[in-house]
Amino acid sequence: MPGNAPYFLCDFWRVCSGINEKARDRVVEFLSSVLNVDKYPLTVLDRPIESETCKIVENSYRATILAYLHEWSLFAERNGVDLIKVMNAIKVRPTHSNMIFPGPGIGGFGKSGDMTRFSSIKSGSCTQINKRWWEFEKQDTYPAPGHSWARFFRNQENLTELRIQQDLPDTLKGADAVVLAVRHQEYLKLTPDEIVEMAGNPVAIIDCFGILDDEKIKRYFELGCEVKGLGRGHVKRIKDQVRLEKY
Repeated sequence: MPGNAPYFLCDFWRVCSGINEKARDRVVEFLSSVLNVDKYPLTVLDRPIESETCKIVENSYRATILAYLHEWSLFAERNGVDLIKVMNAIKVRPTHSNMIFPGPGIGGFGKSGDMTRFSSIKSGSCTQINKRWWEFEKQDTYPAPGHSWARFFRNQENLTELRIQQDLPDTLKGADAVVLAVRHQEYLKLTPDEIVEMAGNPVAIIDCFGILDDEKIKRYFELGCEVKGLGRGHVKRIKDQVRLEKY
């Protein structure tokens, strides 16, 4: 679920079903005891395949939009366009206010015989909340011995030592690069000076979600950092401006 997971756990619209009338009634009774159904009523469908299809269609629709906008982010990067400013300009129209910015890590779908096969690609930012990154740490045996994902990659043996840290200063100490993947308030409030101070040296900043505004991008360059961003094709102009001001 996108957004604040604990909040959306109870305060969000849900679709449910059951294999028969008795099962549907039991499902509704249970969900009504834990969800805020007064404000967010349940939608009860006839069969489980219908409720499951709801989620698949929802995810594929969102993934298609993200993939489409990702193509425009590549166009923006090639042509010196800031996709964030473009989308904000479009969002002025109420009918287009729900446009979403492409971020890191989405799934996809393909055809397999007469059935549609949906891939299961885990979001690149989602796994960062885990204390242990089992996919890398146990890459020789995950998800099962003889069927590990390690066979699909090369030169990743050292990733078995990868660990997720909870303390930001400890995480950034001595870092060469910082990847900003989610628009959490904690990250939005960080200043370039704070990042460089915690790292102890200039770093490469990778903005995957339109987190940095022009002032922060400029400040990173002033501090000797490099900046790249998804759909942020205007970054080079800011870098050239800082170079001219410096010399």
